[in-house]
Amino acid sequence: MPIEPSPIQPLWLNPRLPREGRYVLGPLLGKGGMGEVQEAWDVLLCRTVALKSLRNMEPAALIRFMHEAQIQARVIHPSICRIYDIETTGRTLRIAMQLIKGPNLEQAAAQLSMREAVTLIRQVAEAVHAAHRVNLIHRDLKPSNIILERSPEGQWTPYLCDFGLAVSMDDPPMTLGQAVVGTPAFMAPEQNRGHRDPISPATDVFALGGTLHFALLGYPPGHLGTSADPWRTRKLDLPRDLATIIRKCLEPDPAGRYATATALAADLDRFLQGHPVEARTRGPLEQVRGLLPRRGSRMMALGWFLAALGLTLAAGAGWTLRARSRENALVRALQMTNAGLLWNHAAELALPVHDLRPSRARLRTRMALLLERVKGAGPQARGAV
Repeated sequence: MPIEPSPIQPLWLNPRLPREGRYVLGPLLGKGGMGEVQEAWDVLLCRTVALKSLRNMEPAALIRFMHEAQIQARVIHPSICRIYDIETTGRTLRIAMQLIKGPNLEQAAAQLSMREAVTLIRQVAEAVHAAHRVNLIHRDLKPSNIILERSPEGQWTPYLCDFGLAVSMDDPPMTLGQAVVGTPAFMAPEQNRGHRDPISPATDVFALGGTLHFALLGYPPGHLGTSADPWRTRKLDLPRDLATIIRKCLEPDPAGRYATATALAADLDRFLQGHPVEARTRGPLEQVRGLLPRRGSRMMALGWFLAALGLTLAAGAGWTLRARSRENALVRALQMTNAGLLWNHAAELALPVHDLRPSRARLRTRMALLLERVKGAGPQARGAV
């Protein structure tokens, strides 16, 4: 018989509810092809748990189920759902885990502010780094695998769940990445190629970037979103630094991404604190701008820019007056043209995440025309390009 309800026990607990092993079974939380998840009461430890039951006892399903529990239990972090126990009753295998009450990130994304979304992904990135420190690659990071719980004060806490596709980097190489597994919309290119390319922590960094993209824009990277939902259009104007962080996560080449998930978390924290991020290289003007607060100092930043521009133009005018040859004039023209091209390309990079290939093609074409202009000119003109 179940123990009598008390103030610390769930309101639904009563002696007539079914009991399997040490657990009194409560409301059904979810159901899938292989089993179901119920809220339950652990009569030995007197706590509420989420009880994930496997009804399909075929060998492949059994191995994956046990693998998920064993892998997830290895990682200790406040933002990773804790595994408490595994129990077998008759022909049913159960995992008792931390009960988290709330929506997943996919369901809650529309109601999150930009700051809330960035904060949540920063916390998840730290949790992913905790998995990487014990040589685990999750391989299925996506919004639906991140459960959110809201505190009485209104703060969201994320919990990373479902380690069913996770692999250990300690396993022999021949066992890693033999099949293409994961969710295509959030899979890194090397993961999508299966055994041909090795996976690494950068594989999860790609998925974190895709998850951040979804949390901010409402659709995964590569998907042509529409403005049918008003909240999407409200969030399309991403700050340049945030767009750059996402772009770095989604680099096709793993070497171009953040080296670790904690490096991504650190850059997200810099963004939240109003500091320049490490994802992009800043020129002299950007370095000056980075010394100013992100908010409330735009006019001061503009003043710095205009002052620098005025000094540059004044110096250029004086230099032109002293010029005595056509090559000097050509050098000045080439320098201004070259600077204009780079400025236009920098402005393109500041736009929300989009396809940069047309911009890069235009830049290459115009640079080729510049090179044609300096053919036959002296070394000073060629150096200006």
